[in-house]
Amino acid sequence: MTTTNHRPRPAHTRAVHRVPFLRVLFGGMFALGAGIHVYLASVAPHVYATFADAALLTFVRSAWSTVVGTHATLPMLALAAFELAAGLLVLFGRRRHRLVGTALMIAFHLALMLFGWGFWLWCVPALVLLGVLFDGIRTQETGKAA
Repeated sequence: MTTTNHRPRPAHTRAVHRVPFLRVLFGGMFALGAGIHVYLASVAPHVYATFADAALLTFVRSAWSTVVGTHATLPMLALAAFELAAGLLVLFGRRRHRLVGTALMIAFHLALMLFGWGFWLWCVPALVLLGVLFDGIRTQETGKAA
């Protein structure tokens, strides 16, 4: 029989150690996504035309066709700016900015879920990880547990 002095860490301290990885993962993903949107909006804006066809609500489909429609370049560049801002806030911001950037990412994923059940396969796990990131940023730098 072996004994160790190792005590398991509380859940909130385990989450804190995931923060740097999750910050780079989501910050980088959003920054990369912004670049992809800039490229597609500039070169092939027509690819966005059918994006909302599987949307869960009729108003989402009609709003998408009205706002994006055949003129996707400007709305998609605005989306790219949003994604870049959220990514940079999470990657390089101070504590408050990281929290705001993470909240923007959470809002983005909640909105993305309106575009069809298939997005739920990505968004639900992403929202769980973003919740861990948000809590980790909050607890890591304040030292306060939930």
